[in-house]
Amino acid sequence: DGSTVVVNALPAEQFRGETAGRRPRLGRIPGSCNVPYTTVYDEQGRLRPGDELRPLFAAVGALDAGRVVTYCGGGIAATSDALALAVLGVEVAVYDGSLNEWASDPDATLEVG
Repeated sequence: DGSTVVVNALPAEQFRGETAGRRPRLGRIPGSCNVPYTTVYDEQGRLRPGDELRPLFAAVGALDAGRVVTYCGGGIAATSDALALAVLGVEVAVYDGSLNEWASDPDATLEVG
């Protein structure tokens, strides 16, 4: 309905459909945006502070959305983005089936590019 932002936490190459990871089909959930989970951590592997996280999620509209859902391949990397959003005060849901579930449905559309 336009009020939900769906955030893909996978590396950009997988988001664009250049690689599939462990899935048989390439692509992403239609209309989703990308904030790779690795970008929410600093060089020491610690979660970045809010002032560094805010621009990452503002750029994809997740800070002003009515609802935010994160996903990845199997629901694990999506929790990094969900944690970062929670630090920013955003209520977020994790699609735990993620692309493993979505791509297993032959009728589910995937975007590439």
